[in-house]
Amino acid sequence: MQSQRQHQRTQQTLTAMLHTDANDNRRLDYPGVDRPYQRDGQPVTANARITL
Repeated sequence: MQSQRQHQRTQQTLTAMLHTDANDNRRLDYPGVDRPYQRDGQPVTANARITL
């Protein structure tokens, strides 16, 4: 008889936030000189829901 492992699935929402590269060093310097891009005074973001 083969044992079965049961996996408990969880859901999470991840948020990505787009930042400038103000000093062109190709690194995220935040907090620091690299600030979030803004649209209508709010940071530009995108959400993704994942299941693990």
